[in-house]
Amino acid sequence: MLLRQRRPWRNTDGKWVKAYAFAGGQAVCRSFADGHFAGWEKEHIVSGEPGNR
Repeated sequence: MLLRQRRPWRNTDGKWVKAYAFAGGQAVCRSFADGHFAGWEKEHIVSGEPGNR
C-alpha cells in the first residue's frame, strides 16, 4: 500500500470505508463495520524503513 485515505466515511449500509492505492496500480476500497482499519493496514502497508518491504 502506497496511499491511504486518512478519514473513513460511512457507506449506505453503515460500514466505515477507506480508499487505498497500491504500487502495482491497483486501487481498492475496504469497509469494516467497526471502523477499525489498523490490522488490515498493518498487513498491507509499505514501510519506509529498509528491509521492511
